[in-house]
Amino acid sequence: MSQDVVFQARLFGMAVLWGSGLMLAYDCLRMLRMMIRQRKGIQAAEEAVFWLMAAGCLFGLLYRFNNGAVRNYIVCGMGTGMVLYRWLLSSMVVRWMLAVLRPIRQIVRIFKTFVKNAGNTLQSAAAKRTIKGRKLQQRQGEHDDS
Repeated sequence: MSQDVVFQARLFGMAVLWGSGLMLAYDCLRMLRMMIRQRKGIQAAEEAVFWLMAAGCLFGLLYRFNNGAVRNYIVCGMGTGMVLYRWLLSSMVVRWMLAVLRPIRQIVRIFKTFVKNAGNTLQSAAAKRTIKGRKLQQRQGEHDDS
């Protein structure tokens, strides 16, 4: 085998790994969306940013290892990596992530409830204090007038 063929095979293998890594990152983005509900516009912006970053990663790979020349086998390698990850690993990774994130999500929910209740208690105490202060001022005003 010539050195060029070995180099191209290594570059193809790296492209497969990069494609798999991009799909792993996309699964992380999906898990983030499951944890934090967002509006459609924000989701669309996230998608655009993600795929622009993916394009940047592809360009970085091409620039670093192939002097920026776009080769079909590199693009096919990334696509192959994405498809293989999606078929072979994605469901397992998503299940594992959900198993890890469920307790975290519950802790966050409990913390939010605690903060909300504490805020309501403080607002209620402040409102009562304000009402008492107003009544006290009214009484003082009545005493001052007489």
